[in-house]
Amino acid sequence: MNYKALMLASVLSAGSALADNLNISLDVIVRDFQPSHSDFENFSEESVKYLDAIYGYGLPGYGADWYGLSAYHNSCGNKESYAKYGVGVPLGKDGLPMSVNALLPSYLQQVSAYAAQGKGGILTYGQCKNSSIAGVVNQRGFGENTATQFTGVQKNSCKGGMYWENEVVYTPGMVNPHLTFDTDSSGSPLYLEGAHIHKLGELCDNANFGQWFEDVSGVNKRSNLTLDIPNAADNPNYKELDYNYNNGGYFPLDVIDPASQMYTGSVPGSDQWGPQSFSIFCPPYGYQYASTQVDFMDHNTYGLCSAWNAAGGARSLASATAQTIANNAGTLGYQHLRNYNFTMMGYANFRYYKDNNTDETNQEIFEFAGDDDMWIFVDGVLAVDLGGTHLATPGVVNIRTLAQNNHGCHDGEPLAAVQQGKGACGADGQWADGSWHHLHFFYADRQSDGSNLYIRANLSEVAASAYGQPRIQEAELVKNEEGNFDTYIYLNTQLSQETIEKINSANGNYFPILDKRGSDTLAYQVTGFKYVQKTSKGYSYEIKGKLCEDATCASLKNPAFGDSLAFNYIPSPDFPDAYNNQFHTDFTVFSATGKLVDHYSWGPVTTVTMSTSTTIVPADTTIVRPPFDVDQLPDGELSDRETGEIVISQLPESYSNSEDPAAWIADSLVYYTTASPDNPHATVLNSKTSNSPGSMSEARCSATNGVENCVSFNFVTDEAFRVNIRIFDHLGHFVNQYNQEVSQEEFNKLTGSYTPNEICSDKTGTGTIAASVKMYPVSKDGRKLGTGAYIYQISLVEYPQPHCVNVGGEQSFMPGEYRRTEYKQTRGFRRVE
Repeated sequence: MNYKALMLASVLSAGSALADNLNISLDVIVRDFQPSHSDFENFSEESVKYLDAIYGYGLPGYGADWYGLSAYHNSCGNKESYAKYGVGVPLGKDGLPMSVNALLPSYLQQVSAYAAQGKGGILTYGQCKNSSIAGVVNQRGFGENTATQFTGVQKNSCKGGMYWENEVVYTPGMVNPHLTFDTDSSGSPLYLEGAHIHKLGELCDNANFGQWFEDVSGVNKRSNLTLDIPNAADNPNYKELDYNYNNGGYFPLDVIDPASQMYTGSVPGSDQWGPQSFSIFCPPYGYQYASTQVDFMDHNTYGLCSAWNAAGGARSLASATAQTIANNAGTLGYQHLRNYNFTMMGYANFRYYKDNNTDETNQEIFEFAGDDDMWIFVDGVLAVDLGGTHLATPGVVNIRTLAQNNHGCHDGEPLAAVQQGKGACGADGQWADGSWHHLHFFYADRQSDGSNLYIRANLSEVAASAYGQPRIQEAELVKNEEGNFDTYIYLNTQLSQETIEKINSANGNYFPILDKRGSDTLAYQVTGFKYVQKTSKGYSYEIKGKLCEDATCASLKNPAFGDSLAFNYIPSPDFPDAYNNQFHTDFTVFSATGKLVDHYSWGPVTTVTMSTSTTIVPADTTIVRPPFDVDQLPDGELSDRETGEIVISQLPESYSNSEDPAAWIADSLVYYTTASPDNPHATVLNSKTSNSPGSMSEARCSATNGVENCVSFNFVTDEAFRVNIRIFDHLGHFVNQYNQEVSQEEFNKLTGSYTPNEICSDKTGTGTIAASVKMYPVSKDGRKLGTGAYIYQISLVEYPQPHCVNVGGEQSFMPGEYRRTEYKQTRGFRRVE
């Protein structure tokens, strides 16, 4: 006889509200360059009008070699080169290009509605007459525009006119519209470490473009960082990052005091040349407005610019020299000392959901604005092309548009074969619902003055980042066959092998993983720790062990929904938080890339999975059953609630406390679900009890010598449910069906487990029932079944409600989850009368 089990998994999620409060963290590779690099600090716009003046000024880096490349400088799209040579493409006042970019897919080749208006229709950027930002005297922003699709433009537009304004012009055609990817040993693309962008045209001082986004010893220094994008203040459905001239700008390698705007040091763990520039406009010639120029705080910067040029200017300073200038200038010097001249590649693995992209009022976007070069690729195909050393320039990726056109899925595109193989490319010519996609952006800051970076996105699901210190992003509890919980944690990055070995060796001698429950801190006595796999939640690791209330582990707890987990670390004067922790650790947790844990970063337990195996064959193995009295059934055709009954028992604490719940069920479940009027634990639900649980004396099924006259299907649940069983003969003819439900109200009467306030301290009982659905051996018209094989199709739906369940002797809160289980089984029946 083959015994089959019905696995009923209770998966309980904390929901999307928690996720909405978390930052999106994008992996970024930042490469720092010396300002003397030939592709940086060329002052391309100024060189159009002041080429001879710059050359004659005689500063290092602007000699004969630089002068001889004037055509190269003039190929940068900007106000001056566009007016004099027609170089570059301006943006219209609606934020769209004023001519077609043939390098983009046809469905992205938008053209501004202002294209026919010429100069009068060009989007501008400059200094506002009236500042609308508190604390900012001299505000910069966009001029009059209708670029309503770009939130970054709207938030950074001047109100009430401008002192000066320049046209926004960029340089398309600098890069190949397709990325290339290295692959691992299995042939899978390396989306982060192996993505490569390539030069297409010799434009805008990109002679050494091959060095911009590649590691070149002696030329650049690389730092693996994260770009954390917080909730937008105006809309919690969006994430937004806004660095611009008016708040000091974006400098990923610098630590800036946000209150004073003073440079305080380099980003810990970064590899860089150090700050060698200043965030002021200081061209290498006798700039006519130099003596009266002020910054956004209305501080005159003439003296700082003069000292900078006197020391060699924009292309020649070492970091030590720049810091000496800053020190001599005092507060003003450190308010503008910055590390310019960097490139950044960012990566996000995001998921597409069709329901989030239905129309113009419901769609996902990734908006980006910045000064200097910016390119965005999705699935390896160019989606935004804004190259050149330009003013702040907006671009946007509309996920709905990409999905509708199967972006990246066409033959010949870099990831088409991979995405097709993963089912991401739908047969209907659109992205498949729920498919994963890859966004890369490439950004270069090549000219000192401002450094603008604006990102706004509402991507509904972004995979965990790989860089940054190891942190537990969330955790899942899974009840094992012994009745204990295994804990699965999801990290932003992989751990070093040494860290894994150290955690495995802990066993209560030290405590590498902590658990926060309210104001209490617990710790894991780890007996096993291993890497599982990478998922959309992050890198998954399994923890085996016990949860201790104190360092002796004399008192244990069960992990629970709502707990938060973090890696422990060694206390020191630099990291004092750990001094207040009774659980010590003897080592530091490191990522595979060498990042160490230096503070507590708590990740919540968002999911609890409770799996229970129950037998779905009859409790006895024979197909010969005692007679069933059909006279006790109503006359005529039976309704769907008159063809069976359910015996229900609340399970005892011996089940909750069992070290082996599966064995407990195998040994005891029949006892609690038997169809007998003498069963002291059970109630019966049938048409005689008005479809509410009643006395077992009302049961129609019975047992003789342990063999029941009905066919039973048993399961264990902690939620209200509805069950449907349909019976067919061996030829597929419909015979009968049974429909019944236990409402949330009835379930709570049985268990008392309902709790709307997440408080379980006042609860008793296990909160779990055993249900045995017993099918009468009759047809729809009430006649006895004949001998033969019958097919039983079972559909079980469980309804969520907040409730408490006794787990290991402790009441644990469960928010509830909708569950649906389908099962099909063939059983023989022999009629004996």
